[in-house]
Amino acid sequence: EYFGWRGVRVVGHSMGAFVGVRLAAERPELVGELTLIDGGIPLPTDDDNRPQDVLGPAIERLTMRFPTPDAYREFWGQHPAFGPYWNDQIERYIRYDLFPVDGGFQPTANPEAVATNLGELDGSGGHTEALESLRMPYTLFTSPRGLFDEEPGLYPPSWLAQWSKRLPTMAVRHIPDTNHYTVLLSEAVMTVVDKLKEES
Repeated sequence: EYFGWRGVRVVGHSMGAFVGVRLAAERPELVGELTLIDGGIPLPTDDDNRPQDVLGPAIERLTMRFPTPDAYREFWGQHPAFGPYWNDQIERYIRYDLFPVDGGFQPTANPEAVATNLGELDGSGGHTEALESLRMPYTLFTSPRGLFDEEPGLYPPSWLAQWSKRLPTMAVRHIPDTNHYTVLLSEAVMTVVDKLKEES
């Protein structure tokens, strides 16, 4: 808005997809195209599967302090969603995702802001209403594996089927052989880019 832009192509991954939904709902004149990548619709919730439980370890990481960038790299190298798929793109991202603090380095994301947004991942706080207000066609790309490379991913097929019926302007497309992270940090991201080019 500061630059006077209208009809912007908005692409959001994970929590960024939730932000994209709220922007498109509250300021539709600014958004010309919306693409959600493994996020944006509410996560499944039940007594054994709450968003807080799914994403809690990821938030805990944001409060950790690492003595060196190499220590941070080693931490991610042991992570099941990253280690087996390590490549130059992941390496660059890991190096980028740090800033210096007293006594070492910390991830760049604000843990308090992430914790606040965590409360809306079940669709509360007006998020479900924002989704249902969208009139533009948009696409949700999903990964078959989750934050720890486990199956199913964040959105099991039955859950996606329910929301597809509820959100008629949403198209769902699956990116095979990816998890929640590698969907953007591996060659799989080119699938997303190619599809966006086809639709533009």
